[in-house]
Amino acid sequence: MKNATQSEIEEALTCQCGCGLTVHSCNHVQCPSGIPLKTEISEQLAAGKDRAEVLTYFSTKYGEKILSAPTTVVPPCFAHSFRIVRTGTDAASIDTRPF
Repeated sequence: MKNATQSEIEEALTCQCGCGLTVHSCNHVQCPSGIPLKTEISEQLAAGKDRAEVLTYFSTKYGEKILSAPTTVVPPCFAHSFRIVRTGTDAASIDTRPF
């Protein structure tokens, strides 16, 4: 596996300034998040870490929210896990059987 580049890691991380862009794409001048993150990425790569190690480092430090493609599976919304069934009157019951 080839070594990750600075740009590849920057694209894999979401800037924390609120812009919603990746660290690589953030265009805020003097961004208080992107600039330090780029420095940290550089330091991690200089220490010989590979892509997985760098992403794990950032995920551990900032939580999965920093990953531009989070790995956690989000369960379906509770509203989609049951059906409301009319009972013929004005009452309704909840059918929890799988779809």
